[in-house]
Amino acid sequence: MCLGRQDELAELRRALTDQSEGAITQSGAVHGLGGIGKSTLALHYAHHYRKRYSLIWWLNASSPDEIETSLAGLTHTLAPDWADRAERSAQVAWARQWLAWHPGWLLIYDNVENPNDLAPYTGALHQGHHLATSRRTTGWPDNAFTLTLGNLDLENASALLCQLVFKDAGPTPRQQVDARALAADLGHFPLAIKQAGAYLAQNRGISLDAYRRRLPAKLDKTAHGTDAEHSVARVWNVTLAALEEADPLAVEVLHTAAWLAPDSISHSLLSLPGTDPDEVAEAVGLLAAYSMVSDTGSTVGVHRLVQTVLRTPPRTGKCQPLRHLHGRARAEQAVLHSLTPRPGQHCPTEEQWDSLTPHLIHLAAFAPPEHRNDSLTEAYVTAANRLHQQGRTLRAGPLWEAALTQYEQVAGDTHPDTLNVRSNLAHAYYSAGDLERATALLEATLAQCERVLGDTHPRTLANRNDLASVYQAAGDLERAIPLLEATLAQCEQVLGDTHPDTMTSRNNLAGAYCQAENLERAIPL
Repeated sequence: MCLGRQDELAELRRALTDQSEGAITQSGAVHGLGGIGKSTLALHYAHHYRKRYSLIWWLNASSPDEIETSLAGLTHTLAPDWADRAERSAQVAWARQWLAWHPGWLLIYDNVENPNDLAPYTGALHQGHHLATSRRTTGWPDNAFTLTLGNLDLENASALLCQLVFKDAGPTPRQQVDARALAADLGHFPLAIKQAGAYLAQNRGISLDAYRRRLPAKLDKTAHGTDAEHSVARVWNVTLAALEEADPLAVEVLHTAAWLAPDSISHSLLSLPGTDPDEVAEAVGLLAAYSMVSDTGSTVGVHRLVQTVLRTPPRTGKCQPLRHLHGRARAEQAVLHSLTPRPGQHCPTEEQWDSLTPHLIHLAAFAPPEHRNDSLTEAYVTAANRLHQQGRTLRAGPLWEAALTQYEQVAGDTHPDTLNVRSNLAHAYYSAGDLERATALLEATLAQCERVLGDTHPRTLANRNDLASVYQAAGDLERAIPLLEATLAQCEQVLGDTHPDTMTSRNNLAGAYCQAENLERAIPL
């Protein structure tokens, strides 16, 4: 439903098909607050113009890894037999090649966090249209069309509310007045209006005015949050009370889903031991009826703003203050249970890790302060190591951050395992291009390694080499070269002249000499 966005829809179409000066504008971005309707507009555009495209593909785009996962999904759809036998990197390459060869497609990148993540695709694939949705208002290429999506105006907001509540039956003049008042109280915010409309449609005996009178008492949840969070929290509290009476399991499922990756949460993941899968499916159906989740029949999606509100602890002792933590515990239990090795196997399969890693990343990124779960931390480390081995170190950052917090609490600040995790986190920062944080972390780690392990311990030498590499990447050769020279001398002394780490150190020093244009030293090395 895209009421009130007809002008934006037409503007988007004009931008993507503009052929001024012989060039087609191939990419556009719709940006605005979470819950403002960006994804809805993109979906409506895809539906409205579906006959104009040979293929339309939706990509979850909050990270480079998720974009690649969505492209791998495209390969599985177009060439399933081959994809089942191919590595993930080959699947991504196949999808990109197919898009390069075939014209007339539309790629929708949903929830882009960093506009630069799209450059490998918008810069190389020119046979179709690229459309992105994002909360980011800056960072887009100068030649990309951008459309800022704001709140609905009062008339469209109240019309949307009436359409949701009364369907085809026209509202009375009194109901129209009440709808305007309720829409104004919700700040004309589309997500809040959608959820309020779903509640009223589900509970026909409650009038618009009666619902509106319930809202002022439901402000505790996010009193210090954004206006958008405030509006959603008010609606959420009223809806939650109704769900608690209708099906308490639905409330548990919703709180559990708040801590998992927002897209493609499988029904089976939400069906914890001791729960009936059919009852979970019914609970999900009820949540979907109230527009708290989207449901495909096998997977669930939760809006990120709804998740934010659900994860926020209440400010008073009302409304079960530990409910959000109970949801966290259930989410952790669900993921760990799903990582149980299958019958006849000693460890989880690659498929299990691949499907659950996004949820582990989400759990790690939003871990409550002072939270501890040893089994979950082990899963963080395993998942992070897998991502690194697959060349996806950038994605492992939240996992290493959560693991480091846990190791510091349990093992101590200078335990060898803590130092190792800290070094791995620095690698993730380095992969993300965050040289400032990588440098600070490696400097601290090196000092601790020297103090705890000794000046010539292999871990100390590795950290010294890593720090020199970060200095070099930052263009600070005055610090990089002396450190690499010292490291090489120590490697030769401790490990031997032909040890792999020694040869790596020698190679790195040669590279630094080359960067400094000192070829007389670089070539012999």
